[in-house]
Amino acid sequence: MMMVEELDGRSWKTMDEFDGLTVVKFYAPWCRTCRMVGPQYDRVASDHAFAKLSSRVRFFEVNFKKETALCLRERVFALPMVHFYTRDLGRVNAFTLPAKGGKELLRDELDRYVGESDHLGLLQSLHATAINPMVQYVDLVSVIQGLSMSPTYASAAASASDAAKTAVSTPERVRELKDLFALLDVNDDGVLDTDEIGKIAAAVGGLGGGVSQATTLLQRIGSDGGDDTQSLTFPLTRETFIAVMTNKAATEFNQPQEELLPAFQALDIDGDGAITREEMLVAMERLSSQDFAAGADLAEVAMAAFDALDVDKSNSLDYEEFVAMLSGTHSDYLGDLATSERRSA
Repeated sequence: MMMVEELDGRSWKTMDEFDGLTVVKFYAPWCRTCRMVGPQYDRVASDHAFAKLSSRVRFFEVNFKKETALCLRERVFALPMVHFYTRDLGRVNAFTLPAKGGKELLRDELDRYVGESDHLGLLQSLHATAINPMVQYVDLVSVIQGLSMSPTYASAAASASDAAKTAVSTPERVRELKDLFALLDVNDDGVLDTDEIGKIAAAVGGLGGGVSQATTLLQRIGSDGGDDTQSLTFPLTRETFIAVMTNKAATEFNQPQEELLPAFQALDIDGDGAITREEMLVAMERLSSQDFAAGADLAEVAMAAFDALDVDKSNSLDYEEFVAMLSGTHSDYLGDLATSERRSA
């Protein structure tokens, strides 16, 4: 019989010791639906079909009341929430459990990973860096979005919750933004100029259903380095870049389902609500053309990333699949960059 173990801030990292699928339910004592689905979750964990897969699946739960900071860090804003994790890729799935049919939903999701299709096996076969170009693409779209809407984000961030502000300004997050800035600062002069922002624009292509937000941003900046419609001064310093991106993160902190929409729309070239393999390849070609993700066989990497995201094996990616994995995947390419000579002091 498989038991459900309680996790807290101290024991959270023990999940990294398990080379399988880690299933975590987030709940709260005051949540009525949580009380209703709790026994269902326990029954699935103890079900013989999954108990015999104990070497591949483990079940945990986290009390939101006791571990609020941990839950917010994991972007849990609805209860009861279930996340799937793998050791190398981080969170690979996320969904809420309804009061009725919660057990069936959980079993169906588990079956997609450890059933006949064995999506978990595919994820385990991937090197942790296989998904990095897609994560990088999302980061570049986020930069264009942040710069284009900087006054809006600055205003909204001022009224963001203290929890949101704290979560998006940790030392780790600041280091990630410094590494991202170093990647974008091609000539390593400590600022982002129009040419460098142009490389980002070319790498991500059109945003928002074919309207190029990147091109519009460049037009507003102008060739003289100024921009009357933005609360920014160009060339852009690293400190300003970090402030802009932190404001964006604080604004979107409580809306994890929305923050990846611009990247999804940029990839969905024909605007039909799904990303095809061909559209994915176009995005990777853009990255390659601007020397992003240099050294990788992006065609091969793109297909590996596509298969990792395509949980239902439909040969297309809907927004739910896109968000479930990419919103929780580690940005390993930034960690690699941190050890390179290009990292700013």
